[in-house]
Amino acid sequence: MTLPRLLETPLTAETAPERVLLHPEDRVGLALALLAAGEQQLGQATLTDALEAADLDSDLRRRGQIELWQLLRRSGRMSDGVALLESMCATATRSRATDCYPYIELAKYYEHVARDYPAAEQIVERAQRLLDLSGQNTQRAELIHRLQRIRRKGQAIP
Repeated sequence: MTLPRLLETPLTAETAPERVLLHPEDRVGLALALLAAGEQQLGQATLTDALEAADLDSDLRRRGQIELWQLLRRSGRMSDGVALLESMCATATRSRATDCYPYIELAKYYEHVARDYPAAEQIVERAQRLLDLSGQNTQRAELIHRLQRIRRKGQAIP
């Protein structure tokens, strides 16, 4: 490798990461580093691109999706964030994973932002069924508490 080519690599990685960083894991790492450095737009674009890779490790995909959700939420792009959470819920359901994070965040959205209490209640009930199928009780108390609060708020509306 020539010196000019070596020096070109970091610049190309920032502007066209898919040309230099061949593995999606590397692109997720770059995106997370960009976000940590305050480069929100470039980090989000790189992360969105990297998350589309079919061969991305599932734990790294989850971490990237959570980071993207938080970024979308902070920037006020709730419709994009809700679509992301719904796709995360669908993935959790298909894989029978016991990841309640997207369900809880989606329920929070419907409860606090959309104020759609029936929808929030349905999301929490789906998360409870997911836990029932897996036989795990790790987040059951949190889900029960959330469901009770949502039901109280729903009944308070005339």
